[in-house]
Amino acid sequence: MRKIIRYFLIFSLLLTSFKIPVDAAVSYRNIKVGIAVAPGFRAQPNWRSEFEQRLAYVSRIFESEFKVRFVPVKWYEWSVATEREEPRVLMEDLMSRFPLTDVDIMIGLTSVKNDPKQSIRDPHTIGQARPLSGYLVLRYPMSRLFKVQEQTVLAHEIGHLFGAIHTNDPSDIMFPVMNKQLPSRFDRENDEIIMETRDIDFRKGVEALSKPAIQKLLGSYIKMVAQEQPFDFFYMLGVLYLSLGQNENAINAWKKASTILPSYPRIHYDLGMLYYKMGSTQAAVRELTQAVQGFRFASENREKMMALVALGDVYQSQKDYATAYNAYTRALALDPKNKAIKTNLAFLLMKTGHTENAIREFEALLFQDPENVKLLAHLGIAYYESKRFLESERYLNRALAKLKGGSPESAEVHNYLAKIFLRTKQTKKALTHFQIACTASPSLDCYKGLAQMYFELGQWDDCISTLATVLQAQKDDPDVYGTLGVAFLQKGNYEKAIPILREGLRYTTDNKKSALFYQNIGHILIQLQQYDFAEKEFLMAISKDWNNVDCHQGLAVAYLGMQRFPEARKEFENILRIDPKNQKAKEMIRKIDKVISQPIPMDFQIQGDISS
Repeated sequence: MRKIIRYFLIFSLLLTSFKIPVDAAVSYRNIKVGIAVAPGFRAQPNWRSEFEQRLAYVSRIFESEFKVRFVPVKWYEWSVATEREEPRVLMEDLMSRFPLTDVDIMIGLTSVKNDPKQSIRDPHTIGQARPLSGYLVLRYPMSRLFKVQEQTVLAHEIGHLFGAIHTNDPSDIMFPVMNKQLPSRFDRENDEIIMETRDIDFRKGVEALSKPAIQKLLGSYIKMVAQEQPFDFFYMLGVLYLSLGQNENAINAWKKASTILPSYPRIHYDLGMLYYKMGSTQAAVRELTQAVQGFRFASENREKMMALVALGDVYQSQKDYATAYNAYTRALALDPKNKAIKTNLAFLLMKTGHTENAIREFEALLFQDPENVKLLAHLGIAYYESKRFLESERYLNRALAKLKGGSPESAEVHNYLAKIFLRTKQTKKALTHFQIACTASPSLDCYKGLAQMYFELGQWDDCISTLATVLQAQKDDPDVYGTLGVAFLQKGNYEKAIPILREGLRYTTDNKKSALFYQNIGHILIQLQQYDFAEKEFLMAISKDWNNVDCHQGLAVAYLGMQRFPEARKEFENILRIDPKNQKAKEMIRKIDKVISQPIPMDFQIQGDISS
């Protein structure tokens, strides 16, 4: 007992000696403390009065150095399931049960059994604070520590609460090893940190700090990065980098943190969301999937919901609609009234062909929010997909009236209006809307639609230049090569048409589409009167799509050009096998039979009769 009293006397002298002066202009801050007490801790004799003494002791340190007092204002019963859980698990449980409404910080008190013969050297085995969050957990051993050790742990963790970091000075409160030393002070670096954060609103965390304060904190953290630091140091380092927009540095800090606590879901959540915002989808899916699997407390439901929404967005962008639907559905279960998630689910119904169900969902959502531009646009698109073009046009125009001109959203609406007018053969209106859409928000889909309009109107040069723009960004779309090749063909530029069509064949995997490429090349060769080369193209086309009448017809023309009348007659017979009512084929067979019956072959002019 005398030894402990002597410790207190020595500590009081040291505290006075090392006190760092606080600016007289700084006013005192009273921090309202909520204390949640688990059953095991309540079972200890005099638990409340002893803890009040510990808190008062720590309060005197903070009052002396930082003009901060800790005032216990509320006591709660904490019916935690297992007090032996790791501090971080207890922290999540504490946060899920006790929001910071009437208090500034919340302290959770539990008890844990320990071996009295084994000394406890790491304060983090019995204490855990989440920096700048307002929450800390203490697991006091059933075999009691020295009182000064218990006070050291509390002071150490409250220091972390304000962002203080570990030092290598054994006489410092923030020294990471507890060896019965008397905590005499905070070192100057941590003193400056706490002075920057002493007025923080813990409900807002880092967001409550000014940029100069964040930069100053970051400078202090970087000085200490060479020393061995715990998870929270690197986690907080990442938070500071992120708040200053230094994403790559934030990722590196959090990756280091995740190697220290690989099973901690929040670090995977933060990494995943940052990867998601940066467009690194593969890394985002990896980290967010780990986070979702690890989250299990009510306090984590919001983050779990957002992680699932982000996963749904990624899968949707990859056209993995089934997995995206699953992710959104799980997110909606965590937030059943979330209209944005319901809108995403309805959109997926539309993308997977369930357009009528999608329309019903969009209409129900629009009934609750009749002026929602996104819903108006989506409903218009859904009606377009169901080929109800009048209704689609009506809702798209309503959306367009509310959208800012030149925005990506307005461009999408113009794009769909253009498609409606294309479907309804209003080509000039379609062209106007495609032009507006492509000017507001250039996209490959838009340029392809615009090129199709130029093609329909016979504006070959405009069509060619627009498709050339598409090919600069996307070189593997056979439809682009096909349309471009035909445009050159229509201009009579055969030298460019044939290489373009040959290039398109490289990317064509569908046999019927391949047949069209060979067919068009064959027709160009017929125009050039290169009948023997044309024959090879049409034979390739027929091998890909035997039922294509135009391919048999083109081959017949090639044979006629070479005056190989029996082979030409056979191709017309093949056409009749496919289309028995084809009158042109019957007529050509009669003409060929007449030519063959002539003793001297005569000129046979047929191209005006059957060329496609």
